[in-house]
Amino acid sequence: MAINLPPEIRYELEAIVAELKLPVWMRPIDSRDWHVTVLFLGEQNEGDVEKVKTAIREVFIVIGAPAINLQKITYGPAGGEARMVWAKANGETSQDLGVLQNRI
Repeated sequence: MAINLPPEIRYELEAIVAELKLPVWMRPIDSRDWHVTVLFLGEQNEGDVEKVKTAIREVFIVIGAPAINLQKITYGPAGGEARMVWAKANGETSQDLGVLQNRI
C-alpha cells in the first residue's frame, strides 16, 4: 500500500535528485511514480484485493492521510548493493505511517 506524493514534495525531490551524482547504471523512475510505501502486501489472492481496498478506505476515513515530512536522501536497500534512492521521513511522519500501517 502506497501514498502518492503531493506535487509540492515531488517537485522538491525532483530538484534534489537532479543534483545527485548517480552512478551511470542508476536512473530514476518517472517522478509521477514516486510514492511512500506504507505496507508491502506482496502477492494477494484476487478475492482478497477488494477486502484490502475496503480496509484501507475505512482506515483513511477514520484517521485521514498523514502529513509527509521528509528528512534526508539516502540509498537503499541497506546492507546490499544500493539500487534505489530513498527519501527518508522524519520521526513524526514515520510514527504516523506506523499507526496507519498497524490499523490496516
